[in-house]
Amino acid sequence: MRLKATLMDARQMRRVIIRMANEIIEDNRGADRLTLVGIGKRGVPIARDIASVIEAVECVKVPMIELPDFDGEKVERAEITAERVGGLSVVIVTDVLYTGYTARAAIDAVVRARRPEKVRLAVMVDRGGKALPLSPDYVGVKAELGKNDIVSVSVGKIDGEDRVDVYGADE
Repeated sequence: MRLKATLMDARQMRRVIIRMANEIIEDNRGADRLTLVGIGKRGVPIARDIASVIEAVECVKVPMIELPDFDGEKVERAEITAERVGGLSVVIVTDVLYTGYTARAAIDAVVRARRPEKVRLAVMVDRGGKALPLSPDYVGVKAELGKNDIVSVSVGKIDGEDRVDVYGADE
């Protein structure tokens, strides 16, 4: 695999986190009735970063639900309870939106728990190629990529640095 492009460096990722957090605050008229759901190894720390910015701006600690990468069948109902999402605005956060199946499974899990007021989707990278008709509400960067391209989101707390790279197959 060879590096084709760097979509975001650490500074750009930080700006995107701040922008998405502010958009979430604006869309929800504050953060009093908000819950974030982070998906996967990198979606969870991205959601935590968004929550941290919201807390700094609004002086409100935003509740977080952390989910593993899943296909909808592996989520324990106890992780998403009616008390945690019922009647609230829920923002599902993931690193990369590709086919949409993981995001759809998260939406289904949230709705099964109890009807939230609304469910929104925040993604660091929308890479196109969706199999489902999902459109994220908050997007870090949109990049139409080929099927063989791989998006690598690196998060400092896990990978030692924040960056988003695209890799392609060697020719």
